[in-house]
Amino acid sequence: MTIGRDGTLIAFGAAPLATRYGEFCVHRFHNCTTGAPALALTVGDVTTPAPLPARVHSSCVTSETYGGCDCDCAEQLDAALAHIAGRRRGALFYLTQEGRGAGFVAKALDRMVVQASGNRVSTFEAYAQLGIPDDQRTYG
Repeated sequence: MTIGRDGTLIAFGAAPLATRYGEFCVHRFHNCTTGAPALALTVGDVTTPAPLPARVHSSCVTSETYGGCDCDCAEQLDAALAHIAGRRRGALFYLTQEGRGAGFVAKALDRMVVQASGNRVSTFEAYAQLGIPDDQRTYG
């Protein structure tokens, strides 16, 4: 991939990425609309007309980085990478849209509300109590 622009994304190139599932290619982008970075991990030829195994995954620092036990995002990411690698073809789009697009601070506040309720309040209910929309993510 070369540096270029496609719609609201600017592509900054690609590089090999060794993972526990084998080698992927990581493509780096900048989203001009949100200002956020985005990544696409690919394996095999993703340009053929055959159905493409793919996942659109929003970042989750609490689960993927800190190993938070009250979230299954890391397991979802892991399963998607295993699935794609097992088929030797596919793409994973990794978007920096923490906390359903509300950001890390909103997610931290949400966790405080859920924990203070003894887990009787769901994440969606906590967002409503905090005045945060259910989902602010975009996929353009």
